[in-house]
Amino acid sequence: RLGIENFSLLVSHVLVPPAIAAIMESPTCRVQAFLAAGHVCWVMGTDEYPPLCDKYGIPIVVTGFEPLDILEGIRRTVLQLESG
Repeated sequence: RLGIENFSLLVSHVLVPPAIAAIMESPTCRVQAFLAAGHVCWVMGTDEYPPLCDKYGIPIVVTGFEPLDILEGIRRTVLQLESG
């Protein structure tokens, strides 16, 4: 409309819960847990994760990107898997 020829947008909205559901619905899926990105959870919240945890019997642990954050997320995931 404005005749601007050197501007474009590439929008790619990705929803995490449908992606998790698609992975878990695969007949060959052997995933036992997920680490969720903290920055995504800060924006969208975590309300959509408990139903996925309940439906698939998996832990979803929110972590940051620093090495210690990831290690702590793995530790918490292992504790949840061990406790059933």
